[in-house]
Amino acid sequence: MLEIAQGSISTSSDPIYSAAMGDFARRVLEGVDRLRRSDRDLHVFGAAGHRYSFNARATEREVASCEQRWGMRLPRDYREFLLDVGNGGAGPFYGVFRLGEWDGAGNGEPWSSSIIGDPSKPFPHERSWNEPRNYSLAPSDQESDEYHDWMDRADAWYYSPAITDGSIPICTQGCALRFLLIVTGPEAGHVWADDRADDKGLAPLGEGSRRLTFSKWYLAWMDRALQESARPAKRRSR
Repeated sequence: MLEIAQGSISTSSDPIYSAAMGDFARRVLEGVDRLRRSDRDLHVFGAAGHRYSFNARATEREVASCEQRWGMRLPRDYREFLLDVGNGGAGPFYGVFRLGEWDGAGNGEPWSSSIIGDPSKPFPHERSWNEPRNYSLAPSDQESDEYHDWMDRADAWYYSPAITDGSIPICTQGCALRFLLIVTGPEAGHVWADDRADDKGLAPLGEGSRRLTFSKWYLAWMDRALQESARPAKRRSR
């Protein structure tokens, strides 16, 4: 149970709050603690997977090593989450990935440049992007080798790693639909949806000055989850 004492936040068993912790991390830990207690039956989507728990917090050395390895600088609020909350765990949909990992085939896999692109290069988009397969150009015989070769080439273009340069994957909502955190370029700090698995391309969350940063994206999920967990079970299931 959380206890408030002399203007600081602590726990009765484990000092999870550090003196240098920012407001975002405090809000996350308090909010997820409330969710853990209010959604005991894990009705909120994805909660049965992460169970409102976090991985062990990353160290400054681990974060700096990843930044150096990939030639990027992580946004401050995401760094705060990794260092003061946890290196992945409870969060939107199926939770936040561990730094340096993505969902892969569903079991969690390390990043590779052939998948995520090059985070050190500027993210190449400033507005929604989509150039899905143009099936009118495909061979008519869908059972032919020519058709399958055409599909392979079309997929190689649509899922080219260069299309997501300057970003890292942070979350999946299942069915290969993911969220990206932009780390390099004009969109750095913002969260984008990668809906290419539904042929919907890439799109920023929010418009203009209302673009969602990592912290705004996370807290928006947390607030919705708290509202959902507070509703009676019958209303929640409709």
